[in-house]
Amino acid sequence: MIFTSSSDEIDILNSYRDGAASYIVKPVTFEKLVEAIATFDRYWTLSELP
Repeated sequence: MIFTSSSDEIDILNSYRDGAASYIVKPVTFEKLVEAIATFDRYWTLSELP
């Protein structure tokens, strides 16, 4: 998972080409950042691993 401030298309393409499972651009505001982190936590808590 890539969590970055870059929304440059080449960075996104390179990340997926190199095996990233997802590419997420960091939110600009603190409140949205906290919300994004909470969402990641819920996702990883619910994910089933092999």
